Amino acid sequence: MRVDEAEPRWFTVPGMYGGFSYHFQTGAHGLQLVTESWNRVVDGSGMRHTITPTQVVLDAEGFV
Repeated sequence: MRVDEAEPRWFTVPGMYGGFSYHFQTGAHGLQLVTESWNRVVDGSGMRHTITPTQVVLDAEGFV
């Protein structure tokens, strides 16, 4: 994956009925990895995290 790609990539997890998407973005302190996970069987299971070399932040939850 190239850092400058606009579209998120995603992958499924067998048995999870959902999966993960991820993309890079530039933040205030440099490059960040943004991930989203969900399970389509469980309403409101979506979670979005922003990951940097020093922290992981839960940005949103309860979607999907």
